[in-house]
Amino acid sequence: MPRAAVDAGADSPADVATSANAIKLQMNVAVPAGKELFRCQLFKLPTSPDGELFIGGTSHEYTPGSHHYLVFRTSLTEIPTDLDKPFDCAEGGGVMEKYALGFVFGGQTPKDSRTFPDGAAIPLKSAEVVVLQSHYINAGKTDLNASVNVNLNVIPKSEVKVRAGVMRMYDPYIHIGPKTTATAQMRCPIKKDITVMQAMPHMHERGVKETAWIDPPGAKAAAPFLVNEDWQHPKEFAGQLAVKAGSSFRYQCAYSNSEDRSIHQGQSATDEMCMLTAFYYPAMDPADEFCFTEADWMGAGKASCAESTQCIQKCPPGGNPKPAPGLTGVDVSACWQECIVASCPNASGPLLKQLQCIGSKCAAECAAGDCAGCALSKCSDQTLACQGLACGD
Repeated sequence: MPRAAVDAGADSPADVATSANAIKLQMNVAVPAGKELFRCQLFKLPTSPDGELFIGGTSHEYTPGSHHYLVFRTSLTEIPTDLDKPFDCAEGGGVMEKYALGFVFGGQTPKDSRTFPDGAAIPLKSAEVVVLQSHYINAGKTDLNASVNVNLNVIPKSEVKVRAGVMRMYDPYIHIGPKTTATAQMRCPIKKDITVMQAMPHMHERGVKETAWIDPPGAKAAAPFLVNEDWQHPKEFAGQLAVKAGSSFRYQCAYSNSEDRSIHQGQSATDEMCMLTAFYYPAMDPADEFCFTEADWMGAGKASCAESTQCIQKCPPGGNPKPAPGLTGVDVSACWQECIVASCPNASGPLLKQLQCIGSKCAAECAAGDCAGCALSKCSDQTLACQGLACGD
């Protein structure tokens, strides 16, 4: 049964020097020629007399072919006997759907390290079971014997001054037409005063630029805090950036598609992503760390809220957005994505609030063909707000 090794730190890179031990996670991956795969391995963390392990930084190194790695919390307390070796773990089903919770660490360059400010640490439970996932793409003609090595640097509880957390911002709506350019954008509210200490952008190969701002309450930031123009080796933010409650993260991804097909949001390298991850402190409620139900500013077109409602009503049933297992993304149909992207930026917030209300209160009526009547009777506030909204209001 794989158990995370604890090392005194002698093998850790010099630039991650702390007074703490390192939890070492290692996975070997066989990647067939011409294949893309997600591979996972479960690890049971060491036991701590404090009941928690405090992670003050990470380092990693992986061999060529990997697109990224992620470390997820899980709902497991022990490793199942049939899952004590590396296994396939495609997003959206199987072990990830059954056990994975939100991811807490990750990286997307072959070798990197990060150290949090003194006294800031992300807590993990003593003897917690985590899963290490790697996304590998082998475009060559020969098989790869690859490996992923991750160090989680533990600091003593006595050195912890503030508990840190990780925000996961994932834009579920991307549509890039054949041989054209496009943008995707998203805004996420911040409910408490926090300090951002690191932020990481993420796109796939059609991504040409990702820009991120922190907008003060009721206004737009004058300048971005992060600009990245390299999807494969992304530029990250590292520093101390104070964010007031009521502010918002806002970020935008620009794409160029040279293919003869439309590209949508998805986990595979054949799809696209627009994501922003931020380490911050003090930790908020976990429910506030994954931006989904309260996100807005997702449209990049000119369709009004009412026009966008009509567009989505023509989509096949069952394609409404649902958080993916592990909170790594959102499962949503291509039709929904195209309708949202075509909406004007200020329409997406009222539009999604209306659709969420209809989805929760009008399922039976919509199945019987009376969505509009139910929307006016059971979701009147949301429906009237959407119907009366013009682009730019």
